[in-house]
Amino acid sequence: MIAKFPEPLLEQFGIIHHKALNTRKNLKKAVDVAAQYGDQLHIFEGDLCWYFNEATGKFDFYFFHPNIGFDRLSAKKVAKYRKSGAVITLEDAISAVPEKVLLIIELKVGTGDLSKCFDQLIVELQANFSGRFWIDTFSKSQLEMIYAKDKSIPLSIHTERIIGNRLLTVVPEWPTFYTTKLCDLAWLDGFSIRHWDNFSSITHASKYVKRHNKALFVSRIFTKKRLKHCLALGAQAGYFETKDIQKFIPIIQAHTNA
Repeated sequence: MIAKFPEPLLEQFGIIHHKALNTRKNLKKAVDVAAQYGDQLHIFEGDLCWYFNEATGKFDFYFFHPNIGFDRLSAKKVAKYRKSGAVITLEDAISAVPEKVLLIIELKVGTGDLSKCFDQLIVELQANFSGRFWIDTFSKSQLEMIYAKDKSIPLSIHTERIIGNRLLTVVPEWPTFYTTKLCDLAWLDGFSIRHWDNFSSITHASKYVKRHNKALFVSRIFTKKRLKHCLALGAQAGYFETKDIQKFIPIIQAHTNA
């Protein structure tokens, strides 16, 4: 439930820096903006991928948004992209993310035994970001696996939209598109819903989320109108492109100080 999320999120609207952990450039910009607006609650989001490293016998984790949804980088490519700043690793994030910043780890794709991968991931996240992170993904099966391993971790599911009593989403799995009855997701702690221009649709979806004491996160906030709607719905946080945050800050600050 919502109480499982980091305490600051229960007290203040969170500014989610979309893809902040995906590249060195994004991370630097997000760190700078978070420092500039230290009175706000900042949350860095990244798309986590993985591969099994035969040399070490462990999994390596890196942040990267698959171009098609199924892209899996080799160790050689990760090293190459990391050098150029196009990819950062989980280790990079551990050393670079400011202590007061929260994190959303959005699970994507990888290679190797998924259960063993998540065993290692949970240990690393709890050791370095305990009380500061939650896990989000489009994949219900990934969330179920994390939930079975550690029920203390807050979990949210990313969705295209909620219509009636069903959640619709697209995942980098097979089948890629599926619908789920909301009553079958009672074990989740939050929902990340994409904001389309159909304000009525997201208003109805948010009513379900709030009525069941789940956290509401809204993505694709590209306009002031969408932001004001998101705040009016009582969302715990919203996804923003870091480059856009400055133009939204006056609205968010007014909401924080209201």
